[in-house]
Amino acid sequence: MKRIEPRVKVVVVLTKLADDLERLTSKVSRFEEQLDQITSRLKDTLDNCSAGLNEIGPGSLRRARRSVAEARRLASVAAIGASRVELRKNFDGSASVRVDGRLVDLTPKLAVVMESLISDDGSSVDEFVPWKTPGAVMLLLQKRFGEQTRRHTFNQLVHRLRRKLWDQAGLPGGFIQRNRRLGARFGLRRESVTGGHLA
Repeated sequence: MKRIEPRVKVVVVLTKLADDLERLTSKVSRFEEQLDQITSRLKDTLDNCSAGLNEIGPGSLRRARRSVAEARRLASVAAIGASRVELRKNFDGSASVRVDGRLVDLTPKLAVVMESLISDDGSSVDEFVPWKTPGAVMLLLQKRFGEQTRRHTFNQLVHRLRRKLWDQAGLPGGFIQRNRRLGARFGLRRESVTGGHLA
């Protein structure tokens, strides 16, 4: 087998690096063009918004400010989390859950998702209950109902659970925390879970 001289190896490596740099430079150029286009569109949009604000009455501005303030308040409530969650299972698989005294009725599947998200069954990186991976929750659903659960179904159930919490108890969706890497969990401070069956 012919041996490649060290100098030849260096030339080969440098040539490859030069090719990689050229391709990267080309990509950066395209990104710069896209950024310029986005910046231009954003500037035009801001100019149009600024012009439009002059036509908005003071009442509309006050309502907008109240909406922003309410959104911030709800986000703050969710960030603090719940101090107590009580989940009571019915014999048909449905459940009633109280979050800091606010009652929500859940269907069997939503009850399983909620039970999983509030469970304090492992180590946690902060004061809230541990994160649950979508796979773990889907496996639990499969065991309970005997049907395969896909990722999009898990996302739909989380969305439905958030809607239930908001519609029935005024609890903001931020109580169900999502993290692309860690999964999902309920914003419940640890050692705050009680459960059982309804009499």
